[in-house]
Amino acid sequence: MREKINYLLKTINNLCNKRVMVIGDVFLDEYDFGEVNTVSTGIKVPIVEAKISRNSLGGAGNVAANISALTSNASFLTQYANDDSGKKIEQLLIQYNISTRCFPANRSIVKKRIYIDHQQVMRLDQNEYTYINHKMIRDEIRKSKCDVIVVADYSFGMVDQFVLDCCKEKSLCDHIPLIFSSRKVEEFDTSDISLIVVNERDDSKSIKYNFNLQNDTNTDIIITRGPLGIKALVNHKIYDVSTVKDLPVNVSGAGDTVLAIVSLLYQSGIDVETYLCLANIAAGIAIKNELTYRLRQEDLISRLFELECMHAKYHKCVDLDSANIIVNTWKKQGKNIVLIDKCLNPLDSEWLMMLEKNKKNNDKIILTIRANESENRLLINKLSNQTILLSFIGLFDLIVILGSEGANDVVEVVKPDIHIQS
Repeated sequence: MREKINYLLKTINNLCNKRVMVIGDVFLDEYDFGEVNTVSTGIKVPIVEAKISRNSLGGAGNVAANISALTSNASFLTQYANDDSGKKIEQLLIQYNISTRCFPANRSIVKKRIYIDHQQVMRLDQNEYTYINHKMIRDEIRKSKCDVIVVADYSFGMVDQFVLDCCKEKSLCDHIPLIFSSRKVEEFDTSDISLIVVNERDDSKSIKYNFNLQNDTNTDIIITRGPLGIKALVNHKIYDVSTVKDLPVNVSGAGDTVLAIVSLLYQSGIDVETYLCLANIAAGIAIKNELTYRLRQEDLISRLFELECMHAKYHKCVDLDSANIIVNTWKKQGKNIVLIDKCLNPLDSEWLMMLEKNKKNNDKIILTIRANESENRLLINKLSNQTILLSFIGLFDLIVILGSEGANDVVEVVKPDIHIQS
C-alpha cells in the first residue's frame, strides 16, 4: 500500500518545472484586525482599536499565487492601476516570483475585510471595470511560452470573448490545455476549451446540463461543491470526490486553490482521481486560514501524509525518496528529527520506553527497516507483518523501507538532529 503515498508525494514534488500562464482580474485582499475595549461616550458605539493589517492577492492573482508556490514558472497577464493598492499588488507579485505583464487600469480593485476580535463583521469593496486593450493582450498571448493556459474571469474587464478566443487559438496552435473558470460562464462561447471549472453556486445551467448528459462535447468539467467535495466529468467519465469535513474559518479563495492544483496536474499523465484528491486536500487547508490562503508545498505534503496515515496506519511506511520529501517538509515547519536505524524487537519494553522518552523531547521519530531483513532475533520476520505492527506503534511518525541503501545514505538524506543506532 505504500506505493500510493510514494506516488502522491513524488507527484507534488515534481511540479516545479511546469509553465503555467494565468490570465484574469487581480484584487488586493486587505485584512484589518481590531479589538473593542470601550464604547464612545457620545453616540454609544463601540470603539475599534486597530491592531494589525495584512494583504493578500485575490481573484486570478490568488490562482497565480497558489500556482507559483508549486512551480517556479508561473506567469500572469492582468491589470491594475499605479495607485497605493496597485503598488501593494506589485510587491506581492514580486515576492511570489510571478512573472507579470500588467496592463493599465483606472483604479485597482480592493476587497477590504474588517475583523473585530477575530470575527469578520464587514467587507468594503472598491471595484473598477476596465476595458482591456485587445491588440496588446493578443500579442502577449501569442508570444508567451507555457505548458497550460488558465483563464480566471471575475467580471472586471480583463477577460472577454476576444481574450478567450485568443487563448483558444494559442491552445490549438501549441497543443496545450486551456482551462477556463468564470462566475458568468454562460456568457461565453466555451467551444474548444479543454476544461471548465465552476462552483456549484454559480449560475451555470448549461454546464450542469452537459454534465448530466455526460457531455456530448470534448470539454471536461469540474464542479466544486464546498463541503460536498468535487464532482468532475473527464473523458466522459464521472468522478465524485468527497472531502474531509472541517469547520471553515474563511472560504475566500478555496476555489482558486482547487483551480491552481488542477491547472498543474490536468493532462499531465496523473490519473484524474489523484489530482482531484490533491485539489480537495488543498482546498481543505485554505478554508482553515483567516487570510486568503497561498498554498505552501510543505502544508500540502504534511496534510496529505496525515490524511493517508489516518486512513491506514501502514501508509506511514515509505521509501527513502519519499522520506526525503516528508522530512524536508517537517524541517521547514521547525520540527526536530530523531532517526533510529532499525528495530530488533518491536515489543521489547525497554526499547519502547526509550522511544517514549525521545518522543517527549522531540517532534518526529523516524525508523528504518530493511526490505530484506531476516534476522532470527526478529519476533516477526515477514516485512509486511513488521511494517504493519510498527505502523500501529504511535511513537513512530515515519517508517522508511530500505532497499539497497545503507545507513550512511539514510543519515545523509534525513540529516537528523539525533541519530540512534540499534
